[in-house]
Amino acid sequence: MTMKLEVKKWASNIAMKHGAELHHAHRLRMEKIKNGPPVIDTTAPRSHPLVKRRLMESIQMAKKIEKENKQFLFRLAAICQKSYIDNNLSPHIEDYRSFTKSRIYRERMNRMRQITKENRVLADRIINVKPCLSFK
Repeated sequence: MTMKLEVKKWASNIAMKHGAELHHAHRLRMEKIKNGPPVIDTTAPRSHPLVKRRLMESIQMAKKIEKENKQFLFRLAAICQKSYIDNNLSPHIEDYRSFTKSRIYRERMNRMRQITKENRVLADRIINVKPCLSFK
């Protein structure tokens, strides 16, 4: 029994020495942390580059808008101008146009009549065919 007690004392002495060393090392680390420089940068962020960039972006946007406005004005002016070529066709051109329209219409109607006539002839041939098979 005494042997077990002596082993316990010896183990506890080692643990106490080791614990004291750990405590001392911990105190040294804490002092270093308190007295050392900060790890996180707490200074104010720089603001001048962003301000210039935003200013340049706004100037570019204004220029782009002005350019688009000019383009729209030129387009609107081109649309609003009177075009005498389209509005005032000479009479012989108008006559030719109406003649061509009516000619195309007549050709289309004649083609439809011809197709109808051919369809009637085919229908008559189909109806008037004599049967080939006899079931006698």
